[in-house]
Amino acid sequence: MDWQILLENLTTDAILSHLKGVDPVTVATNPYVAGCALLVILGLLFFRMIRTLAVLAGLFALWVAVAYAMPQNNTDVSLESIGIFAGICLGVVGCWIYIFFIRGD
Repeated sequence: MDWQILLENLTTDAILSHLKGVDPVTVATNPYVAGCALLVILGLLFFRMIRTLAVLAGLFALWVAVAYAMPQNNTDVSLESIGIFAGICLGVVGCWIYIFFIRGD
């Protein structure tokens, strides 16, 4: 096994370039991914692992926000995109604050 190729793919630039090439909506509409995600969500709800579910849902929301609110193909950043991105980030952080600090289980 060639470890050099594996280590090159674990650099920050390589990981970001792989993530930029993946569309969140395409991943979410794939039936195999959607089915597995549904099983994970149902399992987390069954075992009442609400905090883990909140982290996963928040990370997915942030991924969608980054994918669609940031400029693509060397275009300028619009104020509307910044507002949408900031609103999603504030919503995710607010949900996490509620789940982790305010809500009493």
